[in-house]
Amino acid sequence: MEVNMELYIFLVSIYMFLLQIIILTCCFKHIMKWAHLIGFEIASIIIFFELMIFYDNLPGYGSAPGLTHFAEVITLLGACILFSAMLVITIFLRIVVFLVKKKKEGKNYFITILIVLSLILIVTSFNLLFYDIQNDLNVGKTTAVIVGYQNNEYGYERPILSYEVAGITYENVTNRMTPELRNNLMGDPVEIFYNKTDPSQFASYSDAEKIYIPCSIISIILLIISRALRKNDLRRKQKER
Repeated sequence: MEVNMELYIFLVSIYMFLLQIIILTCCFKHIMKWAHLIGFEIASIIIFFELMIFYDNLPGYGSAPGLTHFAEVITLLGACILFSAMLVITIFLRIVVFLVKKKKEGKNYFITILIVLSLILIVTSFNLLFYDIQNDLNVGKTTAVIVGYQNNEYGYERPILSYEVAGITYENVTNRMTPELRNNLMGDPVEIFYNKTDPSQFASYSDAEKIYIPCSIISIILLIISRALRKNDLRRKQKER
């Protein structure tokens, strides 16, 4: 009897996820330690990630060899994302429990946490801004024409694009299917991005501003909140005196 591996992996991942939730409730009841839960979650991520790499590297067969173990890889990837989300939630809850405990002891770390988070977001924003500027300098934009189609390693048909840069004509197959490429036919013009240092290679335009602008706004909001909490603490201490 042939084992349906993707179903087996799915059931095992659900079992491990439910087990993580049970351990989480035990942590709140002080039956188990938070470190045990975090260790179990990290181990789950590593195991399922290694299994995903294993299946992804297995040789394929049939008309679409790249999709032979597609179901197993996608199932394992989904499990890794689920376990990673659980790990983030666990760490967040552990921090909240710690802060609440310290607040009851008269030590308020909320303001410090907010300031640290704000500084992290500011540094991230500047790094993304620098990357975006660097990407704009290295990426060129031009109009290409669809001159044919070619199957990629997974058996999917991809367009062959012809474009000209500095008087030299290039032809290349793109695996990045934008809505424009999906809707256009042979002979239709499409806008593409190319690498200025090597025009024969395609490049992807950076959308980093979609990240660093919200990061900057959130960091400012966190600073305002931390300042307001700081003033509130000072007023409370003055009244207690």
